[in-house]
Amino acid sequence: REGWIETDFPAQPATETSAPPGLEDALGVRPCWVGRNRLDYVVEVDDETTLRAIAPDFAALAAIDTRGVAVTCAADSPPFDFVSRFFAPRVGLPEDSATGSAHCALGPLWAARLGPLYRASFNKYWIDELYGMAFTRRTMDLARAVFAFDSKVVDGGVNGSAWLTRLSSVITGGTDKYLVDGLVNAIAGFVVRLMSPIVRAVQTGFIQNYALVMVIGLLVAVALYLVKIF
Repeated sequence: REGWIETDFPAQPATETSAPPGLEDALGVRPCWVGRNRLDYVVEVDDETTLRAIAPDFAALAAIDTRGVAVTCAADSPPFDFVSRFFAPRVGLPEDSATGSAHCALGPLWAARLGPLYRASFNKYWIDELYGMAFTRRTMDLARAVFAFDSKVVDGGVNGSAWLTRLSSVITGGTDKYLVDGLVNAIAGFVVRLMSPIVRAVQTGFIQNYALVMVIGLLVAVALYLVKIF
């Protein structure tokens, strides 16, 4: 397949267990994790350098009751996820560089170890989600808050002010129409009713009466003038 060989094996995960007697001495390394499935032991070591330097004691390794021992660790160089070596001297195969059945245990092991990292990488470390949660959604929340404040507080204040202005206009108009104009009209009506008989009595149509009124008025003015002087 595109220059590669693809195989499909059933998963046979290894369950964590303690190292059997003689395993550490036979491999010459101290494992950081040991597991076993129905066929083999799986031993994890610290790094690739340690893995490459293993020189097993095959006689001691053959004495351990197992088909084989797969030794593995995370790969130091991409694009590989992990590296491994497989030893099976008990069945006449000191080291097998391509044991597919060993990967029935190695695959599930490293899928569990690297799964979170792969999910984070696949999801781009959730940067978009974090950005959306921290900035985009908060900006939308702020926009909603500003809209609510504008529509309920600012617009409410403006509409309330307009209502008060209209009410004030109605009150002012009513006061001017019924109180001020009414008072003025009442005073004017009273003056008209009071003075009209007098004016009508004075307006006789005779010139001598008008002349008499003028003379009397002139005498009153002279008298006021003389009183002011003296």
